[in-house]
Amino acid sequence: MDADTVLERTAPSDYRLVCRTCLASDAEFYKLDSPIFLEDDETDEKPVSFMECLRYCTRLGDNDDSEKLDFPIYICTECSTSLQVSYNFIRNALEAHEILRQKLSENTDLQLKKHKVQRKNGIVDEDGRKSAGLEDGAVSKNKYAKYTKVY
Repeated sequence: MDADTVLERTAPSDYRLVCRTCLASDAEFYKLDSPIFLEDDETDEKPVSFMECLRYCTRLGDNDDSEKLDFPIYICTECSTSLQVSYNFIRNALEAHEILRQKLSENTDLQLKKHKVQRKNGIVDEDGRKSAGLEDGAVSKNKYAKYTKVY
């Protein structure tokens, strides 16, 4: 028996009635357009659907014509659980990345400003090395400051 014959005998008669992600036909299903109520979702945002989560996690449908085809409209309960875990993981990872990017960017900006002030005040030279004759914390705005009388 060749692969095509085996596929014809085991394939469901209607692919719209199987799980979109694992092709199971003998499981409990949710419709892909059903909303997901995430356990840790404390926001007032509109709930997302299983299909939106699937597209978000897999990038399905970003640049293809699959919407014109009659793909399955269901997801099995097992795959829906995996999808929710994946969706939460990706969202958390992206949120953490953004927070780190902002914090590290702020630190870099502060370091650059501190370095500019140190160069301006003569504490470090253009290469970032300490200037000769200045101790930590000493600030000299004018190389002739020690000869200037303060009244």
